[in-house]
Amino acid sequence: PVVFVCENNLFSSHLRLSERQPTDNIYKSGEAHGMPGVQLDGNNVVEVFHAATEAIQRARSGQGPTLLECRTYRWRGHVGPNWDLGIGIREQDEVDYWVERCPVAALETRLIEQGTLSPNGVAQTKEQIQREVAAAVLFAQTSPFPGEIELTEHVFGE
Repeated sequence: PVVFVCENNLFSSHLRLSERQPTDNIYKSGEAHGMPGVQLDGNNVVEVFHAATEAIQRARSGQGPTLLECRTYRWRGHVGPNWDLGIGIREQDEVDYWVERCPVAALETRLIEQGTLSPNGVAQTKEQIQREVAAAVLFAQTSPFPGEIELTEHVFGE
């Protein structure tokens, strides 16, 4: 039982995917391997949740794997924190368009509009997340490096 997820950010390194790949059909790769493939708006958290839930149920019930292609956009450059602006890869208006479609912000708005979360609840959730991330970073920074034997644990082929 497995669900394959392709986070299609519309780029392949420093090329638009459309310049590298003749057709826009990543999700159809599933068919070539005997599994359904589904193309989703990767910025729509609810759509992805429902598709993933269905794919997981399918896998767990013995009906085989599913390929989910979640289309989104890579805000930053391929390497490092740069925006890849002014070097012929993309323009500011394109980045702005996608930043406005931020999946986290869209879900936050949806939850507030539905009355599921209040603005105060959102603030509390963000504070909790920041504490958890800070604790995880501190744990990683203060943990010893793994031993040689641990490096190969749970690695396929070992």
